[in-house]
Amino acid sequence: MRLSTKISLAAVSFLFLFSQIFSLWLLGDMRTGMVEVIRQQEWDRLERETEEFGTRLARQSPLTAQGAVFLGKASFVSDLSESTVLYYQGKEIFNSTPYEFDLAKIQEKMEEKQKMEDDPGDRSRVLLESMDQKKFLIFLVDTRGYQLIHYREVTSTFEQIREIFWRGMAGACILCIFLLVTFSLVIRQILRPLYRLKTAADGFVQGNYRERLPVVRKDEIGEISQAFNHMADRVEMHIQELAEENEKQRRLLGSLAHELKTPMTAIQGYAQTLQRLSLSPEKQEKALTYIEKESKRLSRLSAKMLELTRLWEGVKVEREKLSVEQVFEEVKETISWRLKEKGLQLEVTVSKGLWIWGDEDLLTSFFINLADNACKVSPVGGKIRLEGSRKGLFVVDEGPGIPREEWKKITEPFYMLDKSRARKEGGAGLGLSLCEQIARIHEGELFMENLPGKGFRAGLFTDWLQEGEDLETGKQV
Repeated sequence: MRLSTKISLAAVSFLFLFSQIFSLWLLGDMRTGMVEVIRQQEWDRLERETEEFGTRLARQSPLTAQGAVFLGKASFVSDLSESTVLYYQGKEIFNSTPYEFDLAKIQEKMEEKQKMEDDPGDRSRVLLESMDQKKFLIFLVDTRGYQLIHYREVTSTFEQIREIFWRGMAGACILCIFLLVTFSLVIRQILRPLYRLKTAADGFVQGNYRERLPVVRKDEIGEISQAFNHMADRVEMHIQELAEENEKQRRLLGSLAHELKTPMTAIQGYAQTLQRLSLSPEKQEKALTYIEKESKRLSRLSAKMLELTRLWEGVKVEREKLSVEQVFEEVKETISWRLKEKGLQLEVTVSKGLWIWGDEDLLTSFFINLADNACKVSPVGGKIRLEGSRKGLFVVDEGPGIPREEWKKITEPFYMLDKSRARKEGGAGLGLSLCEQIARIHEGELFMENLPGKGFRAGLFTDWLQEGEDLETGKQV
């Protein structure tokens, strides 16, 4: 059963129950009022007739009980005689009605009624009784030793009330049906945005993440629609990010398999040659040297892959206050052999007292990768500069630079501008990808810039750079 139907049924049921309770109370009050009007009219008539009866009795004084009976019968002539029974000293002496009454029982009921009522009056001399499936008002009057029981049938009054009730019931049922249909339509219109929300949610379950709700109302329903759209935007964004990450991982695995295949194939080929052929000492030395070179390349590739994976998994950075000058000195010592191979010079320029909050190992790895790339592209006898200031930390080379359209690609794992040269230099295309992750962990960004004429600058922008303090002495400089 739909929610609109449940609400409509509940509302109509409540209205129907309330209307019937109110109708019963109103009809009961109406019935009481009508019976009271009849009672008052009959009582007034009965009082007048009783007064005339008493006047006629007063004209004569019977000496015996038999004479009193005869006198009562003779004097009891009125318009009410057809609905009145006359008693003398508790015995019935005149009854032209089709009913028999028990005077003693009626008197007993009258007395009980008088005791129950706080203000007994003429009302306590009237009873509402049922006889032969009919309703009667029964009146009891005493005068000069005589008792009069008068009745008035009020069955038609009760039937009228009953007929009014059933007609009201029929009308209420028709009205309830009309209200049920009306409420259903109105509530369905009110709940239509919720139905759309359910449809959109079902679409989400089926994978339709572009489903959105129109926000045309400014009430709570509109707020729910807006919240759903906001949630849908976030979910779609996260799913897109996951899809991109999954695609990146897929490409990474493909590239890794390709990068591993080349040195493994070479190592396997040279190993088989050494096993199957008898080579001269010079050729054996050459083969072993090549195997060692490719093994070292595989080792470097594995180490960088492990570090990159660790960064992707959200490594916790142990920050400490580091001297930029000391970090650059460690980088210089690490790449000194590369500088000697190509006859390169390394110039370090650091603002006095410059320090940074960061992880020493990660920052050292950051600048070693940038310096290593600079060594690969710099001409023989060229110069590489390490620059540090409050503006940032940079590595500057004298190479040909990188086309701007390639900047986004070169931070992807295994992407290489010149694959033949990179493999010749022992590279795997992971350096800048590592640098980007290290910059992100330090709440900074990897900066790249082509210099006018010739050269390329790459480095780190971060808010964790400060200057003006000697870390050894703690004094301002």
